[in-house]
Amino acid sequence: TCNFRHDLQQRSHEGMHVFSVPYEQLRCEGERLIRTLSPQLIYTVMLGSDCAMQMGQEHGIPTVVNICKVPVGPRYLKAQPPTKVLAVSTYVQKYLRGTHGVESTVVNPVVQFDAPPLPPQPQFITIFNPVELKGGKMFRELASTMPEHRFAWVPGWDILREPTGLP
Repeated sequence: TCNFRHDLQQRSHEGMHVFSVPYEQLRCEGERLIRTLSPQLIYTVMLGSDCAMQMGQEHGIPTVVNICKVPVGPRYLKAQPPTKVLAVSTYVQKYLRGTHGVESTVVNPVVQFDAPPLPPQPQFITIFNPVELKGGKMFRELASTMPEHRFAWVPGWDILREPTGLP
């Protein structure tokens, strides 16, 4: 049974609607959005892409998955193969080809540096997207054991859920 949310984070960019869907409701919301919007393409990143690729196959919608890190599991891209695989670097592309026999197209990040700019002295130990799945609980525990250091967090998926306070 689907409990549809009507308060999804939505924005438009150059005439394209972009929706942020909580992972635990991805299948239900994805099905609803497919029925409502009749998309021509499903673009997905790794988290939730298994569900997106499956829905794409079931509905005959081309899917593009962007692989931003390795390793990936041995069946990840073969269970519900996407139409196209993007890799963030030639390293990821070589890994996908060599380890899984999966061809991909390299799409480098828009911003590139010869040498990344670094602050003269670190001011904070920082976590982006401090949900438990990405180490939020461990980050809190680390912060509690190191009071001599300054910690900061940048919200991510957690802002799409009910407010629960700091991560």
